[in-house]
Amino acid sequence: MKIEHISFVVPGYPTKDDPQFTFVAETIRAIADQGIVCTVFTTQSISKSLFRGVKSRPSHWIDETKDGNRISIHQPKVISVSNVRLFGWSLSSLIAKQAIFKTFKKVSPKTDILYAHFWHSGVIAGEIANKFDIPLVVATGESKIWVKRLYPEKVIHNNLRKLVGLISVSTKNLNESRQLGLCDDVPNIILPNAIETSKFFPRDKWKMRQKYGFPQKAFIISFVGAFIERKGPLRLQEAVKRLGDSSIKVIYIGDGPQKPHGDEVLHAGRVPHDVVPEYLACSDIFVLPTLAEGCSNAIVEAMACGLPVVSSDREYNYDILDRANSILVEPESITEISNAIYLLRNDNNLRTACSQESINRAKIFDIRVRASKIIIFMRELAEIG
Repeated sequence: MKIEHISFVVPGYPTKDDPQFTFVAETIRAIADQGIVCTVFTTQSISKSLFRGVKSRPSHWIDETKDGNRISIHQPKVISVSNVRLFGWSLSSLIAKQAIFKTFKKVSPKTDILYAHFWHSGVIAGEIANKFDIPLVVATGESKIWVKRLYPEKVIHNNLRKLVGLISVSTKNLNESRQLGLCDDVPNIILPNAIETSKFFPRDKWKMRQKYGFPQKAFIISFVGAFIERKGPLRLQEAVKRLGDSSIKVIYIGDGPQKPHGDEVLHAGRVPHDVVPEYLACSDIFVLPTLAEGCSNAIVEAMACGLPVVSSDREYNYDILDRANSILVEPESITEISNAIYLLRNDNNLRTACSQESINRAKIFDIRVRASKIIIFMRELAEIG
């Protein structure tokens, strides 16, 4: 069986007004640019439109890649009901499952394979796979796999009967999927998250600092992630304060309740995604003391921009980081975070070596290469089937 048309079941899809799940769209666009017909099924929340001011979208619209390839997006409107359960189901998940199934049945795309992003999307796609006899591939990239909180165990295993392959962003996600009994001996591949290397690459640090008005002589740290406990912006802030060095400054890119404040903060808030690489280029190192990940896009982006990395000595980082391009620390230890920053601040040779290794390693994390590997993997699965 040839793989010429892939239908994607995903948790969301971005627009300029609502830039959620950008990494999902980048993967799908990269696959579409390799000649694959791509159809996307996801939902949109009526609640977000009514109460959060998120602009409503058509139920069917077209996304176009840079190369001019068109992606058909089907996005039925649903009501989000947070934390409400019904007979072992998350009510929001049940509503989403029914809406996507109904939409797929109405559209009836002649698809060769289903690709579900995250395990909870896999349960939704699995019902479609069972009904229409379509092979299913799941891509797992969750910081914590929580599908069993959303669906009864019996439903999960019934809806994964057509599962033929698993794509994991890290060894950690593969191991967690196996421990949860979700994939057994299904063929699998580990593909860390990837980025558009045409956007994320080393730039002239001094020109970028001048452009954004950042101090030329400062030692600048960058952080990219939600301002929440899991990502650790306040742990980073405390680690910097302990050093007592007024020349150390921090750029925090993100949003959330744990917003950093202080004299050392150059920026704390969102920026357009296209601006992120320029902010990274202003920096000397990247720090993310995260407690849980699938595989951090932000770390891969920082590597591509040539930054040494300080991050967590945990399994989810081992596929992209080691001592050659990073200092791995206990993410809950302010002392270890602080010591790592101090070492990179004062050892120019170490910083230069880590920077060059980050650049070298990031070359394999090109989104186009990742998309090609996904297509090859699916075609191998088709041959096995």
